[in-house]
Amino acid sequence: MAGGSVGVAEAEVVVRALRESRDAGIPVVAFLESAGARLQEGAAALGGFGRIFTENVASSGHVPQISVITGISAGGGCYSPALTDFVVMTRKASMFLTGPRIVKQALGEDVTASALGGVRVQQRNGVCDFVADDDHVAIALTRELLGYLPQSASERPHRRPAEPPAGDPPDAWVPHRRRSFYDVRTVIGALVDGGRFLEVAPRWARNLVVGFARLEGHAIGVVANQAKHLGGVIDVDASQKGAKFVRTCDAFGVPLLVLVDTPGFMPGTRQESAGVIRHGAELLHAFAATSCARVTVILRKAFGGAFITMNSKDLGADAAFAWPAAEIGIMGPRAAIEIVHRRQLLDATAPELNGSWSADTRSRRFARGNGRGPETPRRKGCAVWFTGPPSSGKSTVAALVERELRARGERVEVLDGDAIRESLSKGLGFSKEDRDTNVRRIAFVADALSRNGVHVLAAAISPYRESRDEVRASMLDRFVEVYVKASLEARVRRDRRGLYAKALRGELPGFTSVSDPYEEPLAPELVLDTDRETPEESAERVLALLEQRSASDLAAVTTPS
Repeated sequence: MAGGSVGVAEAEVVVRALRESRDAGIPVVAFLESAGARLQEGAAALGGFGRIFTENVASSGHVPQISVITGISAGGGCYSPALTDFVVMTRKASMFLTGPRIVKQALGEDVTASALGGVRVQQRNGVCDFVADDDHVAIALTRELLGYLPQSASERPHRRPAEPPAGDPPDAWVPHRRRSFYDVRTVIGALVDGGRFLEVAPRWARNLVVGFARLEGHAIGVVANQAKHLGGVIDVDASQKGAKFVRTCDAFGVPLLVLVDTPGFMPGTRQESAGVIRHGAELLHAFAATSCARVTVILRKAFGGAFITMNSKDLGADAAFAWPAAEIGIMGPRAAIEIVHRRQLLDATAPELNGSWSADTRSRRFARGNGRGPETPRRKGCAVWFTGPPSSGKSTVAALVERELRARGERVEVLDGDAIRESLSKGLGFSKEDRDTNVRRIAFVADALSRNGVHVLAAAISPYRESRDEVRASMLDRFVEVYVKASLEARVRRDRRGLYAKALRGELPGFTSVSDPYEEPLAPELVLDTDRETPEESAERVLALLEQRSASDLAAVTTPS
């Protein structure tokens, strides 16, 4: 009726329902598909939304509130779900403050409802907590979620019969190598009843996992660093995600299990400018202010401020445990040595840097100095060559892989084709016209870096198969080709500079994949389809490939001949 728009009468019905649920101490589940405020009623309709929002806030922390978005919810219809505890969206649902028509009028941008505020958008920014295939699945998911929550804040969550955990023991899933990654959800499944874990917001801030499970029949909330993404480092998004979940559990008396494996907070100018101090303090405040029972288990490492923030004993954790091989400190051993013994290290390396040591001298020093034995062979680097048509997603995936590798302490450099042409064209002789020459120059830099143990991520279009094969022949096993493909429609949609539109109109001759064909690789090491998988999933596949190659290289070095 009327597109689900809200007027004064409709607002009063919702306000009354929210008040009665709060007075009776029962949860609220709202199914929403609304066009927003009713235009015909003007400011009165906006006032109705204001009263609804007031009741949402008044009920917050008193009774569970869950919003289920089953279609398009626009304008004021978005604020009410955002004020509730959890948001469930069906696959075809969308949420946005201003619809596609207004965006077109204001900015001249053509965008669909799905691209503007669909599931893929809202689950990555933290608005959407759960995704269901249809209305029936959404109802079942909501029932499951309510099973972990009490009727109201004055009651305790329902207890169910205890079940044994599923699968192998939890320590079987955590690798001993500090830089190796694993999926912390497998550890959670090995700890909780039946291995069942209801993850909240799995696509947002994937370096932190939060969700509900049961332990000996009791409902618990789980907060865990995800080493599989960014090495479990804590950033702005992870801080927001964790703080919101911890406060919700505290409001409804759900005990917390905190699994810690983090190298610290994400460093860098981007995080500092985004307010990582403020948001990190929010997570710390949420744990420190929590009155529900909470237990911390350090799985592998906990360094610096992240050790304190992740529900440390001094923040009020009821119990804090550490697995036998766990590392705890202000920072990692290597970084600590470089700071504490910086002067000695500089003095020790000065003769070598000045070229006054011979190879024999260095060999003898490593052979007998401090009993350390011979020098360990340097780890081999590689050049990951991201190829594919323009706007297929190469640079995006490369940036995600770079961030993850840096979080693990790896040496990595990104050689983006566009950036190189702009910044190094004069110094290294790059040519904007001759693309083969450009590819060869990038290969020259990548080869030099990879020979010195650096992982090079080259996001270059590289349209011609012959030039790529030439690079492969020169770099041998250090060359890894990752072909990134996407449909023409997707590439046109992602093209921010409008180059595809010009090429399709015939205004841009020699444009790769339109007026100039793209030669697909015959046997790349990996093929990514960015139409079918998210950039994070693509980056995860690249990292798995690098991990596999690294393990093979290590085995080759350590195996006796």
